[in-house]
Amino acid sequence: MNKKDELSLWDKICAFFGIQTEHARNVEMEQATAEALKDKQKELNDRLIKEQMKEKRSEVLRATNDGTVAISKANEKADDWRKIFFPNETPENKVSDYTLDNGKKVSSLSLCMAVLQQTTKNDLSSMSPDEFKKMMAGDEKLQKRVEKIGNTIKDMAQKSNVKKLKYVDQMLGGDNGLSELDDKLKKILKPGEKAKELKFISAAEYNQMDQRVNEYRDELFSNMSVMFKVKDDMVKIFGKDDEIYGMKNDKESAKMEQHVKMRFKTAALRDAFEKENYDKALKIAGYGNDYSKLEEVADLTTKMGQQISNEHMSVKFKEENTFEDIEYDMGNEL
Repeated sequence: MNKKDELSLWDKICAFFGIQTEHARNVEMEQATAEALKDKQKELNDRLIKEQMKEKRSEVLRATNDGTVAISKANEKADDWRKIFFPNETPENKVSDYTLDNGKKVSSLSLCMAVLQQTTKNDLSSMSPDEFKKMMAGDEKLQKRVEKIGNTIKDMAQKSNVKKLKYVDQMLGGDNGLSELDDKLKKILKPGEKAKELKFISAAEYNQMDQRVNEYRDELFSNMSVMFKVKDDMVKIFGKDDEIYGMKNDKESAKMEQHVKMRFKTAALRDAFEKENYDKALKIAGYGNDYSKLEEVADLTTKMGQQISNEHMSVKFKEENTFEDIEYDMGNEL
């Protein structure tokens, strides 16, 4: 902005007394004009980009149609599990994520699932929420355990979001226990010597299954997706090399995790292209606002869609795309 386009000291003094100088009016008009031109330029750019991407967008949508059902099912399963742990939750009164001391956020559902997995003999990755509800119906002890897990995690999640107040309490000589909250959570997630390594028994079954059995594969995929989100969140807490939640020695699960992340990333990119939200597409792909990469992102999304359709991931493709940073967009979790 030029000096003539800036408010002078005299303009500011007059404004303090409710008077707008001629120069101040001119500056205001200049700024309004600049904003209008900027908005018009963006509108024009958006229109040109949409026209330029018309053919690529069609290619993306054609190539990524397969697999959308499984992603929808996974999102529904996440919502259904939430209702088990948080039966009174509403969109207006949602149980918050847990905020770690390092600022990272962990899904409250993931915490509940991890604690439940530690206290049950069943493999939750191969169980749907409906199956679990049937199991609960005839087991009062299990009902109480689930209720306790939900209430405990809900309470801890709420407390974790006011951790900044702990420093005030400490200065005043008090202690509200928030400074030890992460340690308490870790003990719940790893109950000493009883802690069980996270394993997905159904991963091997999925990897070896005939791809023509689509409906059952989608069911398995959606069940496992919820637990892979759990694994992802546990890594935020304990690190990727953790002996309980890292799954370092489980090749079948590692292969399945790669497949799950690819499908979630593809679904997120498809959604962005379908809505012509190219800012979002670039962000998902990790390119910020570099529009020179947009066609490259479209080609990558098309390629991933084809890989999903073929149920085949070449060694070269896996090396180029590890999907370390993909976020699972599950139901109302995010």
